[in-house]
Amino acid sequence: MQEKTFVGRDAEIKRVEYAVSIPASRRIFFVNGEGGIGKTRFLQEIKSRYYSFRQFANVPLVVSDLVDLANLGVYVPLNIEYAVCKNFGIHNFEKFMVARDDYAKFQTMHASVETLNQQLRICYETFVEEYNSFSSENRCVLLIDTVDIHIIESDSFVNFTQKILPQLQNSVIILAGRECISVQKRLKTLLDSDMIQLEGLKTTDAKSFFNQLGLSADLEEKLIFLTDGRPILLGLASAWMEKDIPLPVISEATLVELKSFSNEKLIALKEEFKHALIENILKLDQKDHPFILEMAHLQKRYTPEILAFIHEVSAEEAEMIVTRLSNLFFVKMLPDFVHLLHDEMRDLVRQYLWPTVDPFGVERKNLSQKVQEFYLNKILYIDSQLEKMIKEIDYSREVSDHISLLSKARTFSDIQRYKLVLASERLFYLLEQNPDQGASDLARELEKSIKQSTRDFSSILVNLAETYANKFNVDSYYKVNFQVARWKRSIGEFRDAQTILERLGEHYADNSQKQVSILQTLAITQGDLGQTRDALENLKEALRICETQKILGTIPQIKSNEGMILVSMGKIAEGVDAYNECILRCEELAIDDLAASAMNNIGYAYSILGDHESALSFCESALGRRELLGDTQAIAASHATLGSVYRDMSDFDLANLHYQHALDHFTAMDDKFWISRIRMERGLSKLLEYEEKFYRSTHRSATTVNMLRSLLDESENDIKESIALGKSYNRKELSKAIHEMGHVYWEREDLNGAEKIWKESLEVAFETNNLRYILENLVGFCELDLDRHLYSKVLNHRNALTPYFEETKESHALLWSRLAKMEGIAAFHNGDFDTAFQKFGYSFPTLAKHGGWGRYKITIELESIAGIIDSLDSIEALKWCEFLKAEWNATTVVVPDRYKRALNMFISDREIKAKRRQKPASLN
Repeated sequence: MQEKTFVGRDAEIKRVEYAVSIPASRRIFFVNGEGGIGKTRFLQEIKSRYYSFRQFANVPLVVSDLVDLANLGVYVPLNIEYAVCKNFGIHNFEKFMVARDDYAKFQTMHASVETLNQQLRICYETFVEEYNSFSSENRCVLLIDTVDIHIIESDSFVNFTQKILPQLQNSVIILAGRECISVQKRLKTLLDSDMIQLEGLKTTDAKSFFNQLGLSADLEEKLIFLTDGRPILLGLASAWMEKDIPLPVISEATLVELKSFSNEKLIALKEEFKHALIENILKLDQKDHPFILEMAHLQKRYTPEILAFIHEVSAEEAEMIVTRLSNLFFVKMLPDFVHLLHDEMRDLVRQYLWPTVDPFGVERKNLSQKVQEFYLNKILYIDSQLEKMIKEIDYSREVSDHISLLSKARTFSDIQRYKLVLASERLFYLLEQNPDQGASDLARELEKSIKQSTRDFSSILVNLAETYANKFNVDSYYKVNFQVARWKRSIGEFRDAQTILERLGEHYADNSQKQVSILQTLAITQGDLGQTRDALENLKEALRICETQKILGTIPQIKSNEGMILVSMGKIAEGVDAYNECILRCEELAIDDLAASAMNNIGYAYSILGDHESALSFCESALGRRELLGDTQAIAASHATLGSVYRDMSDFDLANLHYQHALDHFTAMDDKFWISRIRMERGLSKLLEYEEKFYRSTHRSATTVNMLRSLLDESENDIKESIALGKSYNRKELSKAIHEMGHVYWEREDLNGAEKIWKESLEVAFETNNLRYILENLVGFCELDLDRHLYSKVLNHRNALTPYFEETKESHALLWSRLAKMEGIAAFHNGDFDTAFQKFGYSFPTLAKHGGWGRYKITIELESIAGIIDSLDSIEALKWCEFLKAEWNATTVVVPDRYKRALNMFISDREIKAKRRQKPASLN
């Protein structure tokens, strides 16, 4: 049953040949057509025609094998690109391979999502760069098969077609499959492409299938008509006749009469004929047809190893059987000696043959069970091999054998990926056999994958979840889709996660336990999106359900999430209360990891409130617990938090020590997201240290000046490095880093430089929807205008901020109070004393409550209006001092005692100076 010589398609082949003949050009072809029409055979013909070419138009010509998208491995990021590399020679893509190795390494190290995303971008960019380098010296023909409904929605395929393909040069790229029309439509605006629509073979071409069979012309034409000229069916009819297997009974009607049948009758006749053609497989030798049935059922992978396990035969016998099967024209061979039926043949056998031989599905169920056992055994064996490899890798690292280390690490990653594909295939057969049992395993594997940051595996699992969603019962649907939502959030796809969670919330409104999980995850997702009020409402509802239904074990996590949301809103004291309750409940329930996290977070919150003693106590307790738990990443995060607490306390030496601890850990991990964050925070710490020392010192020696300048240089270096990394790995906080660089320029008295940088920061803040730094930059422009004495411009910039007031007046109270102070200064210089002192009366208690560092310390803030009051005549000065004293004492803002004393002392000093300026009465 060898495949017939390729026939027909002359016009289509010529279109491809013409495209190949045009040097230094790119041409994309889509080959579309129904199953069994010959798409794969068309690609094989292109391959065979160009395989022997070494030169074409004086340029080396390279044609790929078929990159088949039929296996689950293609859902893994970078696997399509890797398959292309293998076809054109791995040695031509060494930079890509190194980048791919790093991506695998980052997953095993649980790197941040930002680091993983950027490393993926680097992989894609490197692939394109090296592909185009290769294609600059070679005319490339790339063949991609099985563009099917299951693959076209996957992230890996979408990325390859929408981002990679449009950049590939000097190539003819041909994609074949049943969904090529829809893919071409999506890409219409991205790249030019041509469609090759394959139809049934013309009669003259189709007759080639029956050469030397001695059939009558009428019978040949009836066969062609009944098969619609589809090569897969023509091949079967020809094969059965060659083997003297009787064809199905063909209507005695003439071809003319057949064509006159009603459409309904004709469809039924063709269906009957097709059914009978497939059933003839059962008339093959007994040694072949059971394996064909097996291949149709085991549609992801069929190898000698699987066959040997199922039938308990030797490896040699299994290999002999598979080799024999490979001679059947409807069997295709993929890399690693994997054999599969061509897609249409697989579908036909599953549709027509299996129900005949296994009407109750018992045999298929047993086959699925048996192959799952094979996968489990294989995975256990691979795990044992990986453990040995880890020891070999560690040894290579110890002896500094870098070449061996790179080779072994790459092999380890490839085997790890292979294991994940096998694990997903096992799940596929379990889902086929029992969707709801499979759903439990799928949800569990997804949860584990999220925890371990194995994004490669998650990609396949999510695809399985989407494929089988309609087959799950109510409970299974929830289990799987809840984990899919968590996965979407873990990779930063917050909108998608929110959509899934809201849909689940509607479906499971009557299930208290599920509602609590949904509401919690939805709330933190809304927090990611800045929807903080909605987030708090959902947490409130989750808490109500827990208290009503006595679901006490979940309350600590709810309170932790509530604390996080409240602090992000600027409601620091309320956040502290939530974290405190979380910690108390964690202690009762012995939830150590969550308790440590809450302690770390409450410590940071106390630091914002200025209660540094409590901040240190909680942060150090968190660090101690995390050290006992052995979570190295959490330990490093605790050091980063302690660095910020000591910075707030102006203990900059200890702050830098803790920042260095954190930086050492994340540098060893090469987690560029965290490196960017900590370099920014340490740079800010050095900037504040400079400001503290600069504004506190009145007489500055040359030594002091040099020391201060050195601090500013160190700050600039840290922040500059943070910005460089942040542009790729931490765009979420990039506007903050750029903004702080503006402060460095401001301290150097380069107001134009600061303004330019803050404009850049503002652009990034708008792009990343970072509301905090939209406000910070607009307020910064006001400060620059004050320094330049452009008081009218201060008010113009203030008007630009007005739309944000209602949304942010609580969460960003410090900014608004600083802005009110500046409005007051501008109003004063414009001669509006009433407005000026009303603004001062409102703003300074809030400035004192929320505090600041460096130039924003309350004492420095007060100094900014000291000159204003001192410039008034004594009576006017005393009048406004009395006004401010009354306003500040009557305020409802809760001001810490030490800052309250600073306000009172300031007024007292101004009053004393004003009274000294009064002339004694005897001189009048």
